[in-house]
Amino acid sequence: MTSPPVIPHPSQPPPVLSLPVLAVTQDEAIQIIRSQKLFRRALAAGWIKPVIQGGRGRTSIFDYGDVAELWERIKTEQPPKLPCELRGSIRKFFGQLWDLLKGVEPEPEPIYVFLSREDVEKEVARKYDEAQKECEAEALAEEKKKLEKRITKRDEEPIKVEVDPNLF
Repeated sequence: MTSPPVIPHPSQPPPVLSLPVLAVTQDEAIQIIRSQKLFRRALAAGWIKPVIQGGRGRTSIFDYGDVAELWERIKTEQPPKLPCELRGSIRKFFGQLWDLLKGVEPEPEPIYVFLSREDVEKEVARKYDEAQKECEAEALAEEKKKLEKRITKRDEEPIKVEVDPNLF
């Protein structure tokens, strides 16, 4: 035997049917995302579009699946950029494209190389040795000029003097 259906008392609320959520309003979508600013950025960037566009005095309706996808995308990626934030990179891109069309070589991107401590020490030692050799060469050139001046003062005819680099 089956039991008779239970009829709720009029003071109790009616039973709620568990239907899947198909659409949400803009306010509900903001509650799901938990950030009005983030939702507005995603809307402006085109990451989500309303199924029914709200207008003056009307609310926009969004697909619940789209809002869930938006939340997953926000969790994995950087926040969306607004169109005004993209203008700089678009200008840079088209500027480079224009330079290519005009035949101007674009500026090369810097290349970053990460060196070990030993490589850095070797490079510093090499640069130090080069600088020291340049200083020695300058000192030799100055000494040679001084000797030539002394000789030309004594004699009217200059004499070429070779200075031994091993003297210093």
